[in-house]
Amino acid sequence: MPKTKLRIVRRSANGMTNGKPLENAKQHANFEDATRLELLVNARPNRPGVCLGIPTTGIIRFEWHHAFTGIIIPTNWEWSSVVQGMISTLGYTVAQARNLIVQSFLASGRQWLFFLDHDVICPPNSFIWMDQHIRKPRSPVIGGLYYTKGSPSEPLIYRGRGNGSYQNFKLGDKVWCDGMGMGFTIIHRSVLQYLYDHSPVLDVSGVKVRHVFSTPRQTFMDPESGLWARTVGTEDMYFLDRIREEKVLEKFPQWEHLAGRKYPFLVDTRMFCQHIELNGTTYPLEREQLPGFPEWQQMMASRKWAARD
Repeated sequence: MPKTKLRIVRRSANGMTNGKPLENAKQHANFEDATRLELLVNARPNRPGVCLGIPTTGIIRFEWHHAFTGIIIPTNWEWSSVVQGMISTLGYTVAQARNLIVQSFLASGRQWLFFLDHDVICPPNSFIWMDQHIRKPRSPVIGGLYYTKGSPSEPLIYRGRGNGSYQNFKLGDKVWCDGMGMGFTIIHRSVLQYLYDHSPVLDVSGVKVRHVFSTPRQTFMDPESGLWARTVGTEDMYFLDRIREEKVLEKFPQWEHLAGRKYPFLVDTRMFCQHIELNGTTYPLEREQLPGFPEWQQMMASRKWAARD
């Protein structure tokens, strides 16, 4: 594994990146500074390291910030930060934010993209966990465990479509699946590059971007029944379905062992994250009984008393 260094790249309001003019400033001239699209300049192909992408509205909870700034960074690491603001007045959806991040990530030349959503509270050992997986990757898409916002909460792990969430696991298991949330996920460059090259180019607030991610919203006439029907979905499942349906894994030697597998993606439940609302409510709720996680209520109670002390 090539040695890596830590590097954070930020874009300032005057179109400078670490004091240097953006080479493609014209392309992004229509972006207001609030979007804070951080784009790496003078990218080198096949650079080691990780690019961190954070789709955000710009409003985060202190708990998220506290967890993020407390992440332990492995020694001699290199990573860059891509924060895509998702301001509702600008019309960005989750899918569009992810597409803009993917575009910036591919320009960076780095090998792995880490999606960390602004409402997913990550463990302090997140980067250490990530380092272990990218050294010996078993899948091009690897995620941590977090639950839906609601009561009862359900794990964002899926095997199949239309049959609910997959819950037959214990905390600490590595679960193979065909669907997961994207809020705490690392994705290999090879998969993103292929889908990027085979995605339509659309305009997002004046910027041309390829739609690797999309939020399905379709209404159509069913030719068999003659009735109107509709399909809805989320950008994460759309993305993972594309990988399987377009047989992307078969096209790369390092993923050939996953070709044709029913569940080619991996969720490592050792990385247990919390899903947080803007009002501070975190999911799963403290009172919930979680399958495979009998220690949940005891753990939450100990956290509460530790905070009081």
